[in-house]
Amino acid sequence: MKTFALERPGFIATLTLRAIAAGCTFSFLFFWLGGALVESVLPAFKPFIELLRPDLDATLEVESGAHASMIRMELSAVDNIAIGSELRIPASSHLGVFRTGVGHTLVPLVVFLTALLSWPAESAGQWPVRMLCAVPVIAAILLLCAPFLLLGHFEIACIRLAERAGSSADTPALVHFMIFMETGGRLMLALAGAVPCIAIAGRYGRTKDPEDRSAAEQPIATS
Repeated sequence: MKTFALERPGFIATLTLRAIAAGCTFSFLFFWLGGALVESVLPAFKPFIELLRPDLDATLEVESGAHASMIRMELSAVDNIAIGSELRIPASSHLGVFRTGVGHTLVPLVVFLTALLSWPAESAGQWPVRMLCAVPVIAAILLLCAPFLLLGHFEIACIRLAERAGSSADTPALVHFMIFMETGGRLMLALAGAVPCIAIAGRYGRTKDPEDRSAAEQPIATS
């Protein structure tokens, strides 16, 4: 009979040490390689941003800032853009440059991977399943964080432009979602994403317990 993990002596202390070790490891790893990692996924950001806002053309790149690497998004209008009730931005207009930090983008990944690797597995066979399940979660985290943050900066700039022009503009749902993500939602997403990965690995990556295996190998008594 397997004892529930939280009831094992020293489990909390072991889990804490594993989480600290994993968090520090991924933090240092992303500190050195984060720019290259984010640059490799920028080709996926562009069509996603343009799917959210078909009236925009986005050019993205990773640039080295004075203190940290940044994701740089330059926008231009491919169609007329209405801002508020009166203001219009004509097509082909240059809309500005918007940035967010590479490190800021990777924080949810550090949280997700720390949670995923800190929770102990019942067998070695669960780890490949966890890693396989992690791929779509990582993609979702990246797409739901940086693109919405960059577009949120643009939408907020449009609202301020309308206010300066004496017009009024409603706050788009995209901005509300961006604020939710930036006030803790992205970290909740990272932690929540680890749960199904661990659960699926526990269901499909589990091997027989030694007790079950030894019981199965015992000969059946005959009379």
